[in-house]
Amino acid sequence: MSLDKPVHFTGLDDSDIVVPPGLYKVTPSEESRLTLTPIGETEGAGSVTIVATATEFGEPLGGSLALSIPYKEDEHHLMLLLPDGKARDAVGSYSGVRTRATTVLSYSTVKQYAISQPFYYKLAPLPQGPDLKIISVTGIPSNAPAFETVVGTYTITRAVLYRPTVTIRNVGTAEALIPGGTQILRGPGFFVNSLSDIDTVKNQYNFLIKPAETKTYTIWAMGSCPRPIGSTTPQIQLAVDPDNKVVESNELNNGLSINLVAPTISGTPDLVVTKVSFLPPQPTREQAVSLDIEMKNQGTGPALFCKNDRYWSSNGGPGPRGTGYSTHWLIMPGQIFKGGLQTFVTPLTLLPGTYPITVTVDPNNEAAESNESNNSMSATLTIAQ
Repeated sequence: MSLDKPVHFTGLDDSDIVVPPGLYKVTPSEESRLTLTPIGETEGAGSVTIVATATEFGEPLGGSLALSIPYKEDEHHLMLLLPDGKARDAVGSYSGVRTRATTVLSYSTVKQYAISQPFYYKLAPLPQGPDLKIISVTGIPSNAPAFETVVGTYTITRAVLYRPTVTIRNVGTAEALIPGGTQILRGPGFFVNSLSDIDTVKNQYNFLIKPAETKTYTIWAMGSCPRPIGSTTPQIQLAVDPDNKVVESNELNNGLSINLVAPTISGTPDLVVTKVSFLPPQPTREQAVSLDIEMKNQGTGPALFCKNDRYWSSNGGPGPRGTGYSTHWLIMPGQIFKGGLQTFVTPLTLLPGTYPITVTVDPNNEAAESNESNNSMSATLTIAQ
């Protein structure tokens, strides 16, 4: 234990004992006494014994631990934590002025100083209980390349699907009981800057993971947004026991983040609407009408839409309105893509006549385009008699 400046303590005969700065060995002599011996001196040589109060720390240790705790402007605690969870607290002052109103230090205050001592972790027992931790993840690509899939008669480029293998281990000292129906592993459902859309792993029945035992799972995942947003780094984030169904000795080590490298994408997209039509072409007031849309990337680079990005919307007048949300689309130069037939029930309040409908591709400007002024096309919906 060390003192940075002189501290006045009370001696056994109620005298004032000034302990100078230095390193000291602290030992309990009796229940209400502490003996301080300067480091380097033989036992007894230069030692002083001061009055202390018996108190509780409440946490058993593998040995004694002395703490020097400055508290308030004119109060200093010299505390000795004992193996049985008890403690001795000698209260001194810097000025030599004694006061009856000394502070009883809280557990959290003492613990804060205890864990700042390197020897604390050698003396503290291992926390009891299970402790689940992700120890390895393999099979994640270093970037998020794309693959092509056919949607109807059109080829759509989506982000890659992959199957990472995740290994978890119980690094605690007790069995971990996983209740039936518990989510064992989970990735983010949707993060703005995530390259991960990972299936949840659930167990059907209760099972145990013993201390030091490992479990390995292979799960589906999808690169959902192969672009950095701002200056942040794309990540995959995983968590074991994400809903804290298992009471663990350490709840802070259940997650794991893996940084990824977003692929380099060159060129600039230019998205346009090439077709807006209605099926049937002239519905009556009682008929449902479908909005048929085609769009095209006529630019020199791909347009990227992450999960839940709006890639088209329609509005205008009292006619049908709609929105198309992407599921991880990478639209290449020259590629034509559809909005999907959107069916609406024509309101009976619409009188026979004509109604303008405007369709806009990339209404929220998710893709930085070479021309942002050509994203819309209008068509006229005719309601027949």
